[in-house]
Amino acid sequence: MNFRLCKATIHAIFKGAILKRLSDRTTFCELGSTTYKLPADHPTCDVSVVIPTFNRPSFLHRALSSVLAQTAIPTQVIVIDDCSGDMETLATESVIEKFSESLNLFLIRNDANRGANYSRNRGIDAATGQYIAFLDSDDFWMPDKLARQIELIEQSAKRDDAILCVTGRYRVSSDTGKIISRQLVRSSFSSDAIIRSNFIGTLSSVLVTTSVARAVRGFDETLPACQDWEFFIRIAKNVKFLSVRAPLCVYVEHHEDRISASNRKRLQGHFLIRRKYLKQSEVDLSNFYRNVGEELQLLGKERLATEYYIQAVTQYVLPVWKRALLQMSLRAYYTWRRPPRLKANRYLSYKKALTKFARSADGRSQLQRDHDFIKTALQQW
Repeated sequence: MNFRLCKATIHAIFKGAILKRLSDRTTFCELGSTTYKLPADHPTCDVSVVIPTFNRPSFLHRALSSVLAQTAIPTQVIVIDDCSGDMETLATESVIEKFSESLNLFLIRNDANRGANYSRNRGIDAATGQYIAFLDSDDFWMPDKLARQIELIEQSAKRDDAILCVTGRYRVSSDTGKIISRQLVRSSFSSDAIIRSNFIGTLSSVLVTTSVARAVRGFDETLPACQDWEFFIRIAKNVKFLSVRAPLCVYVEHHEDRISASNRKRLQGHFLIRRKYLKQSEVDLSNFYRNVGEELQLLGKERLATEYYIQAVTQYVLPVWKRALLQMSLRAYYTWRRPPRLKANRYLSYKKALTKFARSADGRSQLQRDHDFIKTALQQW
C-alpha cells in the first residue's frame, strides 16, 4: 500500500505531530501554498468536518463557504473526492486550494469510485478533532451551527460523555431558493425510537464524538442507502443524545444524482434494515410500511405500494381479526379508488407547518432572515 504525505507538517494546533499511516487505503494531501494557522481572534471548536464529494466542485465551494462562515471555526476540514472525472478533479483541487488559505483543509482522493459510505469512513480515519461533523457537499450550514452544538455540549455533557448532537434542518429548492420545509428535531432519543424511523434525517445536521464513530467502524459500506439511519441505530445505546431543535443545516433538493434521491436504492436500504433490525413482534412497523409504500409509488409499482400503505394504516388495529377485516375492506376499496399520494401528502404537511410558523411576527421575521441567507448562499456561493 502506498502512502504519500504531500506536506510533512500539520499546523501548530496539532502540536507539530507528523501524520503517520491513517489506513491502508489512504492517499492524504494538504493543498495550499502555506501552512495554515488558525486565526487568533476567531473562536474555534475541536471539530473535524468530513465532506465526501463526487463531480461537484461548485457544490463543494458552497459547502466550504458555509464552513468558513461559521461563528466557531472547526480545527480540521477533510474533503474526500470519490474519484471524480479529470476536469472535475482539477476544479475540486482549485476549490480546495482557495479555501486552504482560510481553513485547515485536507484532501483525500479515492483511487476508484467507491461511494459516500467508503468516503466518510476515510474521513473518520483521518479525523483529529474530538468531534466529527458530517456535511454532504450539496448541503450547507447556517453560520451558528457548530457554535450552538458545541455550546450545548459544554452545558449538558460531562467531559467523558460520548455525544450525538443533531440540529433541525431547512429543506430548500435549488432552483428557486424557496424554503420547502422547516423541520425541527425531537429532543428525546432511544434505540426503539430510531429503529422505528430515522427522525434525525440528513447527516449534515450531525455532530458525533470521533471515538464513537471509530468504535462502531463508521458506516456500513455494503448499504446502497439509509447508511445514516443504520449508523444511528448502532450507536444509539452508547451515546448521550443532544439536540438543537432550530434548523441550522440546509438540505438542498436538486436534480443532480444523489443517493437519497434514488428511490430504488433507498427501497433496498429500507429492506436491508428491516431484515437486520426490525422484528414484527418487537417494533412498530407503521413508519417502515409507509416509507416503503411511498418509494413503491414513486417507482410506479402501485399494487404493491397500496398493500404496504394498508399495512401502515392498520398497524395499530387490534385485535388481529379486526385488523384483517379492515385490511380486506381497504383492498376492496382501493381496487376502484387510488390511494393517497404519500409524497404529495408529506410535502403538504411541510407546507402547513411552515404556514403555521409564519403566522406569528417572530416566525415571519426568522423565516425572512433565514430565507435571505439561504438565497444569498445559493446565488453567490
